[in-house]
Amino acid sequence: MLTRTGLIALLLSLYIGASFAAEKGSMAEADSLFAKQEYAQAGKLYAKIAKQEKDNGLVWWRLGYCNHLQQKWKDAIDAYKKADELKFGRAVARYNIACAFSMMGEVDSSFAWLEKANASGFRQFEQFEKDTDLENLRSTEKWASFKDDLMRASYPCEYNDRYKELDFWVGDWNVFTMGTGQFVGTNRIEKQEHGCRIHETWRANSGSGGVSINFWNPETERWNQIWNDAAGQYFFYEGGMKDGKFVLEGVTYEADGKSERSRMMMWPLDDGSVRQTIEQYSDEKTEWWMLFDGIYKKQ
Repeated sequence: MLTRTGLIALLLSLYIGASFAAEKGSMAEADSLFAKQEYAQAGKLYAKIAKQEKDNGLVWWRLGYCNHLQQKWKDAIDAYKKADELKFGRAVARYNIACAFSMMGEVDSSFAWLEKANASGFRQFEQFEKDTDLENLRSTEKWASFKDDLMRASYPCEYNDRYKELDFWVGDWNVFTMGTGQFVGTNRIEKQEHGCRIHETWRANSGSGGVSINFWNPETERWNQIWNDAAGQYFFYEGGMKDGKFVLEGVTYEADGKSERSRMMMWPLDDGSVRQTIEQYSDEKTEWWMLFDGIYKKQ
């Protein structure tokens, strides 16, 4: 069962300011008992209020929660279902219904409600993994396949090849200028948020540095990079894979507001290193000129 902490606390806080037709004293008392975790007494008051306010989703949700904590599984399910019908906290209500069915030993019903929770946006995979209410499901044949479905829904970037196009850049690198072999700095490239974001941390041997965030934009079907550094420079790049090279192009802005078109290209080499070039466009000469040509080597 998903507890009052974390997601539930956030969910319930959204409704603190709601008005109720029920007698204010009764609702205030029920809320006070609920906050004190005196669920038996709070549940009795919520049950009375629910009879008066049959369309109050918050009351039904809290009644379900109070019954759940008292292991009144059927009563909890009935109250949660009413909250679900009223479209109040549906994802969590459905998840907790699944937990209650599991505790009753009704495995098929539990899986059915887990699927409904998943469909309505329940994405708490860690909760799903550790919740003792679901222990009855873990020994079933369906558990592994459902776990995989939930993983794919919770962390879609890990299963989409588009998000893996920059994997060749991930790692800890020493960076050198091409040709001269001069060491110019280090770069750490990390996949974050289960592969949905690639984070760059650049440190030049001069002591300056910068960071970038890289992500695939499914709306434009292009990669984006946002860069910012110690000199106040920033840029926003767009692009993607082209003829075996990762090409990003955009505008670089200086701290004083001046801007220039720029382009970056990266591609993996056979020995595991990565080549990177950064060019700027000269409006005067109407051509690109090389600003940086470097080689990345694993630390």
